[in-house]
Amino acid sequence: MSVDDARTVVTPNVMPSGTRLNDIYEIDALIAMGGMGQVYRGHAIETGDPVAIKMIRTDLIENETALALFRREAAALHQLHHEAIVRYFVFSIDRQLQRAYLAMEFVNGEPLGTFVQTRKLDAVSALALMRRVADGLAAAHRAGIVHRDISPDNIIIPDGDVRRARIIDFGIAKNSLAEGTVVGDTFVGKYRYASPEQFGDFGGRVTGKTDIYSLGLVLAGCLLGKPLNMGQSLSEAVAQRRVEPDLSGVDATIRPLLAWMTQPDPSDRPADMAAVANWSPGVAPRAAPQKRDVAVSSPKHGRGGLLAGLSALAVVAGAGALLWWWLQPARTDVAGAVTTAERYALDFDGGPCVLLSVTDPASQTFAVDAYGARVEPFETFDKNFTDVFKADAKIDLRQITAAQCPAVTLLAGLKTPKAERADLKISAARVADGGALTAWVTSRQPWAALLRVDENGSVSVLDSGFGKNGRALQVPARRVKEPPGQPQLLVALAADTPIETVRSMRPDQSAESVFTAIAKDPAARKAGLTGSLAYFKVQ
Repeated sequence: MSVDDARTVVTPNVMPSGTRLNDIYEIDALIAMGGMGQVYRGHAIETGDPVAIKMIRTDLIENETALALFRREAAALHQLHHEAIVRYFVFSIDRQLQRAYLAMEFVNGEPLGTFVQTRKLDAVSALALMRRVADGLAAAHRAGIVHRDISPDNIIIPDGDVRRARIIDFGIAKNSLAEGTVVGDTFVGKYRYASPEQFGDFGGRVTGKTDIYSLGLVLAGCLLGKPLNMGQSLSEAVAQRRVEPDLSGVDATIRPLLAWMTQPDPSDRPADMAAVANWSPGVAPRAAPQKRDVAVSSPKHGRGGLLAGLSALAVVAGAGALLWWWLQPARTDVAGAVTTAERYALDFDGGPCVLLSVTDPASQTFAVDAYGARVEPFETFDKNFTDVFKADAKIDLRQITAAQCPAVTLLAGLKTPKAERADLKISAARVADGGALTAWVTSRQPWAALLRVDENGSVSVLDSGFGKNGRALQVPARRVKEPPGQPQLLVALAADTPIETVRSMRPDQSAESVFTAIAKDPAARKAGLTGSLAYFKVQ
């Protein structure tokens, strides 16, 4: 069947294989259906790269609430850059088909719900899953985004490895009939994993602590091999959340954390998802209160019940030593290793065009931004880091062109810790050709400049001479090469005194000439030159 034929015989909701969307993507097969639409496996027509395509139902195309949820997911994923969160590509509407769709990274794996049907997780695996998912959600919460539907269906396990879990579904494709999904102003979620506040208790205020509660229920189900009984109807679900869930069958190693996460009162749960990710067995999350029911008529309640202590670490038969070593890097008593980890990344010698930057040195999650033209140095770093710290570095690779390498080589040579660099943030990771994004630069030094390096290595100075007050700048997005998705670099340089090499730059000089000259400029080193990178792509 030709593509044109497919467009004429397609049913109102399901798109057949071969259907093209804006001549950018082609549908290969339907892989899931939900109350608001379908999910397809597809590919980019020009490159063949696999993609997942979410498509809203045709009868909802004029529904503002449905479209708002669809756009919400696109906006959420557009802001999030974390290896535990599925990557976003594009949100658009095919005007010929009159179908809105969201194209994103295709993750080849099985949902956590399917994964645990044939095996329940032990404490080691559950902790690995917890750290991975909690770290991704912590990044989302820092961006002001609450998932609101954390469930086993929305966590994908690639190749059976829970350490590589990916979070999906930040807004749509919920089966409201089968799963009890409610779409409204404050509740998008499934009854079984929803929090008390999603049902209106505690003022109905949904925050990051909502995801903490849901993740606690998910982890409990993984350890038990079946979901907790949280009510089969709306009235039962509400009642079940006014008491603490029964975790008596959960492995004692992780039970204190899950009890903390699933407190009915949000104020009794961990302060944020980072506190969840950094929790370690053997460290009581807080003083043990007395177990009690929750009287929802009061907006604030006394401390909820929680089992104190963790003397049962050795309960995990045959795995004590493995569990001990696996958990060591994240323990609170080795917090100093975080600084060591940042220095290790800064000092790593991967050759030219290799830059590693720990994104949050105060965290114990070892998230690293990696810039380079080749993958091999970062594979070496990953292996060496694991050997040294007995933990996996969470590497987010931003692959650049060879022409952009001199910028990366200069900044790698400066070996400046994050706390001493200018702070550079951007409003988007992907921008349409001819569009623009906003860059915010806050300098810790009196002089700063912002440079743009396109895929050909051409350098332009966007602004120069601002200092500690910082600046918000509009950055034009232009693509020099084809195809779409070309990498662009923004370089924020800062120093104690102005760098004449930068101030006297001619327009559109090569990165090789600009950054080599800066590296050789003795005045730049004397002025305490520092630098930061940001990375985006032009579609």
